Amino acid sequence: ISSIDQPFDASSFNFNKVTEKEVLCGVELSADADCVSVSMDASSSLIAVNDSPISEQHVLLLPSPKDCLNQVLTKEAIELGLSFLISVGDPDTRIVFNSLRAFASVNHLHLHAYQCSEMLPVESCRVEHIAGCCYTLSGYPVPGFVFQLDTDTQDLAQVLLVVLLCKVIILRRCCILTG
Repeated sequence: ISSIDQPFDASSFNFNKVTEKEVLCGVELSADADCVSVSMDASSSLIAVNDSPISEQHVLLLPSPKDCLNQVLTKEAIELGLSFLISVGDPDTRIVFNSLRAFASVNHLHLHAYQCSEMLPVESCRVEHIAGCCYTLSGYPVPGFVFQLDTDTQDLAQVLLVVLLCKVIILRRCCILTG
């Protein structure tokens, strides 16, 4: 891995190479991106089996895999993750993104969705208010931002995208939680 935004390489393993039986279903965002609807055909985004799960319910969310995007978070991927989380409605569901150089093993845009009933350390750390819905982690071993919104996935995705585009941070990991 040469960089965090290394270009997609079709000759390497990617999620367009998974078998049909590894694809659980297709998903589509609603018009206002606040929920996902399930489809049994290979729609633009997919939910697939994770060959290396960390829990029994660990799946992969694949935003538009046919677009061959590298493992760099996009507004659409954030919307898919948030919408999936809201649609599932389970407070134990976590959506996680990790970039290249942050243990992503596949350079093809994907998010992890899994259940974890234990509170993650980041969920109980102190935060400092920056502005609006944006906070920063305080006293945590690594720097990070916290965004708190109700259910407006498009607004939150836009906030995160602005942060990414402004190069305020080089996003290596993103965890989307409820509560």
